[in-house]
Amino acid sequence: MTMKVLAIFCLTAALSPAFFSQAAAVDTTVLRNEHGVELHVIQTGAIVQKLIVPDAEGRMGDIVAGFNDLAHYDNNTYSPYFGAVIGRVANRIGDATFVLDGKRYHIPANDHQNALHGGKSGWSVKTWNMTEVDSDEGQAVLLTYISPNGDEGFPGEVHATVKYTLTESNEVLIDFEATSDAPTPINMAQHSYFNLDVPGTNKTILDHDVFINGSYVTPVNELLIPTGGFEAVDGTPYSFEVVDSIGSRLFEIDSDPVGYDVNYVLPELAATVSSPASGRVMDLLTQAPGMQFYTGNQLNGSVIGKNYQAYPQYGMFVMETQDFPNFVNEPSFPACVLRPGGVYKYRTVWQFSTLAAASPPAQPAVSVSSIGN
Repeated sequence: MTMKVLAIFCLTAALSPAFFSQAAAVDTTVLRNEHGVELHVIQTGAIVQKLIVPDAEGRMGDIVAGFNDLAHYDNNTYSPYFGAVIGRVANRIGDATFVLDGKRYHIPANDHQNALHGGKSGWSVKTWNMTEVDSDEGQAVLLTYISPNGDEGFPGEVHATVKYTLTESNEVLIDFEATSDAPTPINMAQHSYFNLDVPGTNKTILDHDVFINGSYVTPVNELLIPTGGFEAVDGTPYSFEVVDSIGSRLFEIDSDPVGYDVNYVLPELAATVSSPASGRVMDLLTQAPGMQFYTGNQLNGSVIGKNYQAYPQYGMFVMETQDFPNFVNEPSFPACVLRPGGVYKYRTVWQFSTLAAASPPAQPAVSVSSIGN
């Protein structure tokens, strides 16, 4: 950003409720709208560091997990992908290998014998270029990353972009796009951890109410690799087609650690989550075919986040929009292979609102107008 724009920011920050700011010396961009909603984005991993939205009483709170010290985001050993954009291939690749066009490729294993979220040094720890961009939909920032041929074992040079837009309707629009000079698998996802009551010590999301508009999941083995089939959720703890609390059947799940960590097969309106305590509501819409619902099962209080808060098990939830996990090795799953001349592109929307006073959880009724732009 030019010095002229920085000077305008420094002079007008206290005068205008809606402005775009980016400090030259700090790789952080802040988007604000006139309702006081703020989206903080950093260059490392194209990470959403803060997302500040109002509760039912109008009190503002940061509802995503993360760190005050930006250096903590550089290490996936400490940060479990808080707020990051995942690539080149999100979720798991079984045995950290795949065959594409008759050639076998190997990715560094970082989850038992499997590759998770792009390998040991995926896009979540890369430095992205970040610039402000014009948008008719709201204040926006564009992040770009060039992934070289052979990056974590993947073929082809990929040019990837993520655009975050904050609208005056309290929506965050996330636009993913990529091109490649050689055939390569691609699966980009946004990996923010949410607690609508604000993440913190001894806070869980078990009382959050959730609706997931998915009748099927892709079942997994003990290492969370899909078996290649589709399983109806009706009559199982995975059914959220009628609003229920996250914790109502969580402990019925046969996994170690216990909790949700599964991909749902989706239409565009993917999910709605609300908190009876704060009254915050989050609707998730997407053009992606799947969504990984994860409830922080592997957190245990050892990760200390913003404001010195220890993040406990079930302290946050994640809803990663994506193509199906391990699609590179499952012929029954749609293959997402990006080839020269093609464009990988999709949008995910987070919509924020509040519950009416004393109203019970309801089936979501949201507009999907933003998803088609």
